[in-house]
Amino acid sequence: MSRGLADIAGMTATEKLNMLCSLFQLDIRALDLKMSLFIKCVQSKNFQQYIDTFPPYFRNLRGDYNIEALRSYIAKIPPLEKVWNMIEQNEIDRLELGTIRLLFWVLLENKCANIIEYDVDNVINLIRTILQTAIKRPDYVFEIVPTNNKFFENIKKYHDLMIESALFVPQMETFQEVFSNDFKNFDTIILKDDLQNVLSAGENLWKNSMLGTQIRCVGFVNYIRHVERMEFTGSINDSGVEIYDNNLATLSFVMVYKTDNSGLLGTIWKNLCSLCKNNEAIIAGSVVGIILDVLLYKAFHGIKRYLAK
Repeated sequence: MSRGLADIAGMTATEKLNMLCSLFQLDIRALDLKMSLFIKCVQSKNFQQYIDTFPPYFRNLRGDYNIEALRSYIAKIPPLEKVWNMIEQNEIDRLELGTIRLLFWVLLENKCANIIEYDVDNVINLIRTILQTAIKRPDYVFEIVPTNNKFFENIKKYHDLMIESALFVPQMETFQEVFSNDFKNFDTIILKDDLQNVLSAGENLWKNSMLGTQIRCVGFVNYIRHVERMEFTGSINDSGVEIYDNNLATLSFVMVYKTDNSGLLGTIWKNLCSLCKNNEAIIAGSVVGIILDVLLYKAFHGIKRYLAK
């Protein structure tokens, strides 16, 4: 390894990369989810809400956080599969030391729940049985193992109360907060009984994510039914529960749904790009011309019909 790989927090970059490589072999898609949610928080206009989940070494001596410096490093992170390939091919000279340090911090050093990819069918059948409702099959399912056992301690404390389950559907950045701190910073945990009107629109994802370009994350939460510390809400078609004690709930699974709703033109464009990659640019160009002619024709006659009214 060239470039004089210096020690970073007691470990050389080589040692850190070897640990990352081992991690990639175990569950690279789970790591991709962790990285994607972290990047979503960093790129958010409300990044200050999640700043305690960011690397501390981007603070200056006054304690101010240099978010632009962090974002500049994120822009240089390749797809994780490519990073894995670089390590195996002994091509890590293509990665900056700052990028290596950031990857290691997010994926290994940061205090965070363990994320484990699970078989979709096994988990979704279990969830459907527990909730006794139809749940659309997700594209991926991840088990979330928290860093503390407060919830399980409360199960013993309230052993005479039932444990129930519901769905957690916040914006994507919120999952990063839960992965890092469980629900401890929540005054109210809002859960739903079904996914009605939830999966119609997703959120944009890190451009290099292997999970998709747009996804919707849905959490499966277990909670202790302590009626004095919660309120059951909603109508027949949109019911749920609001929990006012954050020690009564734990996130058990995250279901990931691809929601790339680019429509007809988006699908056509993707197919054309595929054609071009296969050296069929002439055909692709001809198809583009035909499509544009059809769209312009429809637009023109639509305007004529409108004016004729």
